Amino acid sequence: MVTYDEEEYRAERGQMFSRTQHSLTKTEMVQGMANRFMYSRFYSVLYFGLALLSLVTIVMSIRETCPSFLLIVFEGVINAAMIIEVGVRMVALRSAYWRSLWNGVDTVLVGLCAVTLVVLASGCSATERNEAIFDTALLVIRNCFQLTRLLMMVRK
Repeated sequence: MVTYDEEEYRAERGQMFSRTQHSLTKTEMVQGMANRFMYSRFYSVLYFGLALLSLVTIVMSIRETCPSFLLIVFEGVINAAMIIEVGVRMVALRSAYWRSLWNGVDTVLVGLCAVTLVVLASGCSATERNEAIFDTALLVIRNCFQLTRLLMMVRK
């Protein structure tokens, strides 16, 4: 037994399906879902969790000469969450996303996060420990910016 929705039923019979001003396009529905997510309690809790994890990675990066596997995993989680979060905001705000200086900073920060993760994941041998100081400095600076950004978002 095949069921049809109203639009398919009318199309088969040559009737026009008229849209009302109350129906939403798929783009509007996706944008609405992104907005709902952006202003949800879960979003705030996620930001708070990412801020704490960022603080942990700052401490770990200062204490460790070479990045541990756990630090790389934490950085991967933070990076993935930030990429998803920036993507959701881009969908929700559309062209208004680029009107805020902070959104531009976030986009650059996500790129810096990806570069830092690649540098961390490349490994660290005994001869590279002097270079690890540069990696650590880059990581600390990036995480301080990221932590500040996350705390600002939680405050909103």
